[in-house]
Amino acid sequence: MSTLYLEPFSGLSGDMLNALLLDLGADRKHLEEALKTISLDGYHLHVDRIAKSSIWGT
Repeated sequence: MSTLYLEPFSGLSGDMLNALLLDLGADRKHLEEALKTISLDGYHLHVDRIAKSSIWGT
């Protein structure tokens, strides 16, 4: 088991955190199932890995 320490001294948004975790190998299906357990309507989860100017992102 690995440990991840975060120190978001200037803040960290939910979309940035989810992209970070998915980049590190978190299971997308697990994230989708977890989101289904909360009463949150009207969202769409789109995951894609792209590169712009040789910089990759999720």
